[in-house]
Amino acid sequence: MKTATDEQLTRRFYVLNFGAAIVLLAAIVLSIYQFGAQAWSGKQQIGFIMPGNRDNAGWYRAQYEGIAAACKELGYELLIRENVPTDRESSINTVKELTERGANVIFFIDAEHLRGAENYTVNISNVRFYSINNNPYVNSIFKYSVSQYEQRYVAGMLAGLRTKTNRVGYIAPFPNSDINLNINAFTLGAQRVNPNATVLVGWTSGYDNKDHEEQIVRNLKAERVDVLTFNQNGDTIPKAAERAGIYFIAANENYPNMHFCLGAIKTDWKNVYLDILRHDSRHSYYFANTADIKDKSRTDAEFVKNKLTPRELALMETTRYEIKKERLIFAGEIYDRNGMLRSKADEAISNKYFQKQMDWLAKGVIIIGN
Repeated sequence: MKTATDEQLTRRFYVLNFGAAIVLLAAIVLSIYQFGAQAWSGKQQIGFIMPGNRDNAGWYRAQYEGIAAACKELGYELLIRENVPTDRESSINTVKELTERGANVIFFIDAEHLRGAENYTVNISNVRFYSINNNPYVNSIFKYSVSQYEQRYVAGMLAGLRTKTNRVGYIAPFPNSDINLNINAFTLGAQRVNPNATVLVGWTSGYDNKDHEEQIVRNLKAERVDVLTFNQNGDTIPKAAERAGIYFIAANENYPNMHFCLGAIKTDWKNVYLDILRHDSRHSYYFANTADIKDKSRTDAEFVKNKLTPRELALMETTRYEIKKERLIFAGEIYDRNGMLRSKADEAISNKYFQKQMDWLAKGVIIIGN
């Protein structure tokens, strides 16, 4: 039997060590793929699924800036996925890819992504899923929302004061409890300071429908509307209103350099996401704005003060102070647009009702284009 020389033994030693290194490297790669980059980087991974682009004005940009600022403060890594189609296959594939990367918290900011992936998420036990929605949570997805209706009421007051035609506009995607709540609050605000005010509502059939939004602005102009607001993504309506010479109160983003912009309804999304991420929230989040203002406001009306008259500014600030002191918006005698009494003189409508059952629009609302 031949005995291996020292040189041969040395060669075998290096070969074995090289093989072991390859196996170890393969194990690390497999570990990262299977258990996610979080185990490798040591950072919490937050998935964030968007149907649009982070640079799109309005809703998308506000959402991105909020979650990005929250993750930066907490030292988390943000795995953002933009321009994700809302079909079921795309929604599920994006969730799968994020979980494989190591995300154990994933946010949906579009209801269509939620609907597409909801059944798939049931079998993923080690990931928390959140969706912006004010309905009770279903399966493994926890819902969160913010309440804008009180600031919509303030915006309605401004519109009621500013209009010269007693006709103000509201552009929204479709009727649901949350949208109806905002329209009704806006209407009650306008009628508080201007009992003759009517609110003309145009439906766009979606949050992103640029051509339809442009047309509705033109329709409102033809109807002599001289102030409007909206529940839409992007900056199509602000630009169209500016061209049409219609004063507007924006949503999600202010446009102080536009001549006809009076202000905006804005949400502090950074603090919303900080609350959720810090508290490992596993329940339905519905931020009642009245309660939040006492601590740190989630949603507020941000006005372009140099464009408001002293009377407008004084009434806006007074009403915001009243809201901080828990002024009830939906209280006293309220009729819907069909003449049905919805609240008696000595009654108030509850927050629980707001979230689930507001299937009506207030007296003074006129639907156009349908």
